[in-house]
Amino acid sequence: MEHEEVALDAARQAAYQRSIRLTRACIVLTTILAVLGLVFLAYYILRESDLREKHSRDLHAREEWFRVTLTSISEAVIATDQNGSVTFLNPTAEALTGINAAAAVGKNIFEVFPISNETPAETECPDPNVIQHAGAALASHMILRRPDGTLMPIDDSAAPIHDDSGNLIGVVLVFRDTTQDLRNQELLRKAEKLSAAARLAATVAHEINNPLEAITNLIYISKSASGV
Repeated sequence: MEHEEVALDAARQAAYQRSIRLTRACIVLTTILAVLGLVFLAYYILRESDLREKHSRDLHAREEWFRVTLTSISEAVIATDQNGSVTFLNPTAEALTGINAAAAVGKNIFEVFPISNETPAETECPDPNVIQHAGAALASHMILRRPDGTLMPIDDSAAPIHDDSGNLIGVVLVFRDTTQDLRNQELLRKAEKLSAAARLAATVAHEINNPLEAITNLIYISKSASGV
């Protein structure tokens, strides 16, 4: 019995030692896996952070490119969000509307860009459908009322801005001052009227000159026949 007890005790000791070794191996393996997991997690976080920063830089560069482009063009540009609040004015739009970008951003487009038909009896806002339903064009030959009360003839158009999913995210308005165009047209109309008057005068002179020439010839013949 003593021999059996010793054998059982030896077997228990051996099993205990195996259990300890197995536990140690599991702890070491778990630690290694945890370290590897942390390494991969740190790598993933750093990689995503770098990609996010790169994407942010690319987005900022594109936004800056578009801003510089819109700022540099000669026509006036106003951009709004989907609710019709102004988000951007280029310098030309600032000059024509008489409102600087800092004061205009966040305001409703109807406050910044009050327009009416060429008969400025009453200033009216752009068609709300342009903002709500993104209609492609406004009426041409409109009148812009500036903050100082002066009226400016303009030609304008509107186009919707959609995101990658096709959702409306804003509207861009492009317009220009047509004061000089109207002056040129008026000068052209006056020149055409003067030209028409000159042609009419030449025609009348020609029509009058023919009978006078005939009368002059008759008088000459009459004098010649009478020996005068």
